[in-house]
Amino acid sequence: MSDPTDLSRVRTIRRHLIVITAACVVAYFTGLTVHGVTNWQEGLRALVAREMHDSGEWIVPTAHGAPYLAKPPMVYWWQIAIAGALGRRPELFDLRASVAVAGWLGAIGTYFAALGLFRAGTGADSARLRPESVGLWAALFLATGILYARSARIGELDALLVPFVVGAVWAINAAWRSHRERRRTAWGAVAFACVCAAGAALTKGPPGLLVIGLAAYGGIALRCAVEHPPRGGRAWGVVAACALAGAGAVAATRADEVRSLADGVGLALMMACAALPAALFGALARPAPLRACMAAFARTHPVGVLGAGALALWAWGRAVTARIGPDAVRAALELEASENLQLFVHEAPLAYLEAAAYGVGLGSIAAIAGLVWLVRDRVRPTPGLCIVIAWVVLGVGGFAVLSKGVPRYLTPVWPGIALLGGAWMASAVRDFACGRTLARVTGVIVAIMAVGQGAWYGYVREVVEAERSPRAFVAALREPGLLVDPSRLASVDFWHPAVEYYAGVRIEPYFDAGPETRHPFGAPLPLSVLVDRVRADGAWTVLVRSSPHADAEPGDPLERLRAAGLDVTPLEVGARFEIDYGRTEVLAVRVRAAER
Repeated sequence: MSDPTDLSRVRTIRRHLIVITAACVVAYFTGLTVHGVTNWQEGLRALVAREMHDSGEWIVPTAHGAPYLAKPPMVYWWQIAIAGALGRRPELFDLRASVAVAGWLGAIGTYFAALGLFRAGTGADSARLRPESVGLWAALFLATGILYARSARIGELDALLVPFVVGAVWAINAAWRSHRERRRTAWGAVAFACVCAAGAALTKGPPGLLVIGLAAYGGIALRCAVEHPPRGGRAWGVVAACALAGAGAVAATRADEVRSLADGVGLALMMACAALPAALFGALARPAPLRACMAAFARTHPVGVLGAGALALWAWGRAVTARIGPDAVRAALELEASENLQLFVHEAPLAYLEAAAYGVGLGSIAAIAGLVWLVRDRVRPTPGLCIVIAWVVLGVGGFAVLSKGVPRYLTPVWPGIALLGGAWMASAVRDFACGRTLARVTGVIVAIMAVGQGAWYGYVREVVEAERSPRAFVAALREPGLLVDPSRLASVDFWHPAVEYYAGVRIEPYFDAGPETRHPFGAPLPLSVLVDRVRADGAWTVLVRSSPHADAEPGDPLERLRAAGLDVTPLEVGARFEIDYGRTEVLAVRVRAAER
């Protein structure tokens, strides 16, 4: 006969999965395409996926026929696969369905990660903490988190990282538990971790592998250091390592960039972030913890797991090189590194701490309470909790040191914050006199947040921010009365992939003023080239800013066109389109060569 306890646990897990799925359906899947493409990244992902589908190319992402290698192809594969299953060309639905499914899988994965990580409680004095309770709260916190829900609603690729990262951390923990309990290597878990690492690498490259390494293997190292704490004179090695790392962070930051109190605080936080891994290395630099760490690594295989991700990325790079040549690949890698790999940016720690304080919604608040709980009660962290702590602390610290402070970069760290918040919430519900009331109130707030996220992204955003998407604007340009020739359509001083997505044609950008926009297929052309084409071909339709960019010299953009030798006639377009986060309207004008 089946154990009644096991049957009850299965029913509990099934009920929890239904609740988590319901929250995700409401938050992520309602009104997927009611609001048009607005986000720059979203427009580019949709544009590239459509071009890959049309060309039959699955290896080399392209924009306007030119290689676009800013990110690996996973996000495009998801779109093409969903569109293929529906028997059509990739559309906005396929992109948003991809990130919505990834958001749901990330929440479900976080629930199962909690079942493994908190299987033995969260500390010596809290062995009665139920993993199912931790998992439910963590998954609901994550599913309704402000920045996580945004990633699962807007077609950026960061949400796709989460299922792979969570899966890898879960599998590595399972392999580590096999080592601790049976002194055996769980080859199935290691193999699954390798697959997840490869998926993370093919989604966003090194950042996914970084989070897997810091969370799982950093957690193993942390546990070994906790089991063998340095005492007396041996603690000086930790102090010295922290001091050297902090001094290195100061030396790597330009002194002339620190001009205010906020800059000084950012630099101090940067020193602390650099000191965190140094402290861990210093604590391990002794025989006992080092032997324990190496024994655990020998059965969880960090080289094999992270190497599988690196190998997948290398194989994709080799396939791309075979198609387009090494020079094009080298140029793309240099551009990507210059834009995203920015070390010791002193504004980054403050930006990431701010994002972590609200990114997971109630989970962020609960995680802060969880950190206070760990310190105040001096909780001795179990192996699973060590992984969660490393996921949060080393994850945020690692991005603070290695990147430029963009909040969405922390997306693969959100599950760790949710798990820490879930652990505190489960303990609070169990231990507080008002625990049941706290659970009911929190459940109501989570439900409101799920409905609110779904309503905002699904419907309300279209009502209050319809002009942020060019969908209606481009549709109005197609009206027969405007006589717009799609083959003679250009933009001046801006370029937005969403305009091309809806126009269905290449729109060449021309720049003579303001900062050069991000552009996936080469440098924008000078305005003089547009003037020559107008003189040769006749009238063109030009999309132009209504006011100059904030970093450009003042002056009416339409007068600049006239000064360049063009006659300008504004078009009465029956819809608005705004850029610069709604601050600047885009105008459509017809230009002809001015009579000399």
